[in-house]
Amino acid sequence: MRSGNLKHKVEIKQHTGTRDTFGGVADDDVLFATVYVSIVPLSGKEYFVSKSVNSEVTHQIEMRFIPGVTPDMKIVYGTREFDINSVINVREANKTLQIMATEVTSG
Repeated sequence: MRSGNLKHKVEIKQHTGTRDTFGGVADDDVLFATVYVSIVPLSGKEYFVSKSVNSEVTHQIEMRFIPGVTPDMKIVYGTREFDINSVINVREANKTLQIMATEVTSG
């Protein structure tokens, strides 16, 4: 992976449920990391192939390896939000993470 491809500064957030003073659960997103990534919309063919595995994957996101990134997290890029579907440690080399994600749209 070339560092010049990592153009998008994003926040990786982890969803946590914390108890409030009344005993209820307050939903909250905690910042896990701020990193630079490449965000690539899937082409028609890639989208068709990914549909057989996961019907909602819309983007492939690549970043330098950091431990602890899981499908329970989300990626925020400006006003856009991506739910992580899968995290792949490319070649198990601890150098690159390939993330398959779904862009969350409101409406």
